[in-house]
Amino acid sequence: MSTTWLEVKVPGRVELLGNHTDYNQGLVISMAVDRYTIMRSRLREDHILRLRSLNLEETWQGSLNNLVPQKEQHWVNYVVGVLAALKEREVEILGMDMEIESSIPLGFGLSSSAALEVASLLTCKQYHSLDQEPLEMAKMCQWAENQFAGVSCGLMDQISVLISQRGSVNKIDLQSLGYENLPFSKAFCFLVVDSETRHQLVDGEYSNRREVCESAAKKLDVAYLREVQVDHLDDRKFDLSLEEHKRALHVVTENERVQKACQALQEGAMERLGQLMFESHESSKNNFENSCRELDELVDFASRHKACLGARLTGGGFGGAVVHLLERSKKDFYQNDLTSFFSKKFGRPPKIIEVNPVAGALNI
Repeated sequence: MSTTWLEVKVPGRVELLGNHTDYNQGLVISMAVDRYTIMRSRLREDHILRLRSLNLEETWQGSLNNLVPQKEQHWVNYVVGVLAALKEREVEILGMDMEIESSIPLGFGLSSSAALEVASLLTCKQYHSLDQEPLEMAKMCQWAENQFAGVSCGLMDQISVLISQRGSVNKIDLQSLGYENLPFSKAFCFLVVDSETRHQLVDGEYSNRREVCESAAKKLDVAYLREVQVDHLDDRKFDLSLEEHKRALHVVTENERVQKACQALQEGAMERLGQLMFESHESSKNNFENSCRELDELVDFASRHKACLGARLTGGGFGGAVVHLLERSKKDFYQNDLTSFFSKKFGRPPKIIEVNPVAGALNI
């Protein structure tokens, strides 16, 4: 067994706009954030994979000859799935000890899962001759999450934590798989606030939304909702069920909001970006119906507070977190008022973290 431990570091990400557009091959704006998953590893002399999560204080051990989804320790699947993806490509995986530590908080919608997947792949890259391009790496990690973790996610998370540039946010086109860096001023920042309402995407709501979007696209005679414009959707409204129309309306208008937000970022028009965030949340709440009371309360507070430029749910929804856009100079003032509101409303202090744009794992 090797006594030398090697380390990789992968950031989390926050979705700024583009809720549930990724698997519809749409547009998203995301940002790698200054919270990280760190994986330390060393080689073994056998074909055993031994994982240890310092945060969860759990250990798992299994054979590389039998990589299958785990029911009891679900976090293991994000690692094992990546190794299985490599074996599908006929890469001979060596036995390893992997130790995982993360400052990416669970429940905040900051994609600790993608960070763990990418960390697993980059760890293997240290020991094996892997030459995949960034997009191929992202697809391998997505496959692991789809097949082993049971979440029908798109590619936004994996691309974001791989390719982001420091000080920028990313526009990602999930149809062409092209991406570009957009400027983000240091005079502004984001606060992510945990609603402390937990969601389990694997339980079915996420998959249901995806199935309804696919059904709507089929009835509209397109491969994906990305190909639909608002006027076309209006013309074909009665070809869809009410549920299909509402889900499709969210996706189609969300793609439009992303386009407008890109222009706002290029022009430094942060108030316009904030308004688009508020509009995005309203659509998530009323059309996609993946919000909840706690998320809505947080966004309502933000919309009434003069210091907040914009707020919306982030991540899969059905609980989780709200991201708030602020001028950095007003952050403390706003955070104090938000803490007071949250404590009175829910009977406990909120969990709030500031996030700023950092480089992705390939650019650290």
